[in-house]
Parts: sequence; C-alpha cells; structure tokens
Amino acid sequence: MQIDYTTIRSLIVSETIEGNTIKLKFQAKNQPTPIDATAVIIPSQDDLMKNVTKQTTKTAATNIGITTLFSTIGGFLGGIFGRAATSAGSSISSAISQEQMSTNKLMGVQITQEKKEEAILTCFVKYKNNYKWENDDWSYQNPANIN
Repeated sequence: MQIDYTTIRSLIVSETIEGNTIKLKFQAKNQPTPIDATAVIIPSQDDLMKNVTKQTTKTAATNIGITTLFSTIGGFLGGIFGRAATSAGSSISSAISQEQMSTNKLMGVQITQEKKEEAILTCFVKYKNNYKWENDDWSYQNPANIN
C-alpha cells in the first residue's frame, strides 16, 4: 500500500507547530495511548541559500555601520575613552552578528501545507510498524508482537 498524508491523517490526534517543528500524536482507534512524535520542516536547498545570503548581507551591512560609527566616536574621544568606544562597537557588532546568523534564522522556512504534510509523512515512516492498514482503516499493532 502506498502511504501518503491523506491515508495517515486519521491517525493524527494532535498537531502543534512551533517554528519549523511539528509536535504530533499518532493514535489508532484500538490504541490505548498515543505515540508522541516530532516532525521537522526542512527548508529546500534554494530556501537555505537565500536565507544564508540574506543574513550574511544584513550582518555585513550592520557590522560596517556599527564599526564605522564607534570608530568615528573613538577617534573624536581619543585615548582610553576612544579605545573603550571602539571596543564597545566591536562587542555590539559581534553580538548582532551572532543573533543574525542564528540557526533559527538560517533554517527558517515558509511553512506551506505541502511542506507540513511532507514532514509529517517522513516522521510517520519511523512509526509505521506500529500500525497496520486493514479494512480501509488503521489499527494499532504492538511491534514487539510482530513475527
């Protein structure tokens, strides 16, 4: 049997999206307790490259602006205060870079119904031995009892 999202939809009793993660509960009618599962929506290679390019450009522009501003202030102040201003600018620039290049921002994905269904289906494959398709419906089978 070909497993697709429409065939497993009846097993999904709970679905919560948090960022690019989907927390799921799968449960057949004859199943005493649901199975907790987590699906991850992964961006396509094109989306990932767009995110990296966008964040790199933003980070570079921000770093240049902050570094230039604090270096200018440091130049006007001179001495210890000038070095402190330049150092503060460097620290701020570094902190902003880390935030802008975070994994969440790079892995960010526009969640479409198609991507959500694909992630859920990929997740379900890990648990398919817990279920059996019979009489046009899913039933629970304990994998430990399968011959």
